[in-house]
Amino acid sequence: MEVKKRRQVLSSALDAFFKYGFKRLSMKEIAELADVSRAGLYMDFKDKEALLNAAILHYAEVLIEEIEEGLKNKKTTEDKILFAFEVWSIRSFEQYMTSPEAKEIIEGYLSFARESFDASYKRLESLIASLIRAHFRDDDSKKVLSADRTAHLLVSASRGFKLVAKTGVELRRMLHDQLRLDLGIARKTSE
Repeated sequence: MEVKKRRQVLSSALDAFFKYGFKRLSMKEIAELADVSRAGLYMDFKDKEALLNAAILHYAEVLIEEIEEGLKNKKTTEDKILFAFEVWSIRSFEQYMTSPEAKEIIEGYLSFARESFDASYKRLESLIASLIRAHFRDDDSKKVLSADRTAHLLVSASRGFKLVAKTGVELRRMLHDQLRLDLGIARKTSE
């Protein structure tokens, strides 16, 4: 399958998974929605789990591209990292909160898509680490942990916050607070 067609198939498949759920959707239905033959779909993906895993990795790349493009308009490290989490975490959280099908995929990822989710989050960690490195470039004495470790903690915290937060607003606030702690960004807030 050519690259452009593969991207289109993966986007269609992910949309279908979030709309209909993983369990209820067949490869035949996905092929129809993606406008490819079922045999063609099976040539690239051995089963529905392989397709979901590929779709998750594709979606992560799409989000990373969106984040990298949006970073050009952000001035501070805090704004850049918050933008990354807005695109990556908060938007998907709000979708998750309103879609039982999205919940099924997110909650069931441990059994059938863990490697893809973990690889996706590693990609986000790498992007966040590069932003943190740039933040501390001029004054390394303020850094307590490595950029990679700090990024890992931020991203891991964001994953846990999704389990605790009840709204996108609450998740956003938790991410803001964690970022200030991890980067040592002291700022007066009205609480």
